[in-house]
Amino acid sequence: MAGVKNQNVVLGLSLLAAVGFGILANKFKAGIKRLGTAFIGSFIVIRGIASYAGGLPSEFAETKKEAAALDYASNDALFVYAYFAGFIVLGIFGFWVQRKYLELPEEDDDKFDEMKGEDESKVCGCF
Repeated sequence: MAGVKNQNVVLGLSLLAAVGFGILANKFKAGIKRLGTAFIGSFIVIRGIASYAGGLPSEFAETKKEAAALDYASNDALFVYAYFAGFIVLGIFGFWVQRKYLELPEEDDDKFDEMKGEDESKVCGCF
C-alpha cells in the first residue's frame, strides 16, 4: 500500500506492526472486550428486530442479482440506513453501560493455570 517494492522491508514492517499492535492490544484488552461484546450484542438485537420487522436484506442469502435490484433511493434503503444507525447507537450505548456499570476484574493469568504448583514431571497427566 505504501508503494514499497522490497519484500524484506515489507516483511520487517509487517513484523514491527504485529508486535506494536500486540502490545497495544494487551494494554487495552479490557476496552477491546467491552467494545467487541457491545457491538456483537448490538448486531444480534438489530438482526432480531429486522427478522420480524423486515426491510433488512439477509447477509447470508443475498446474491449479486438481489443486491443490484435494491434501489438505494427507495424505502428499502432507508430501512437499511435506519438499522445501521440503530446498530451504531446500540453499540455505543452498550459500550458505555459496560464501562460505567460493569467492572472487569484485572486478569490474573495464574488464576487459570490449573497446573500451578504441580511437579513439572507430572503435568502432562500421564502419571
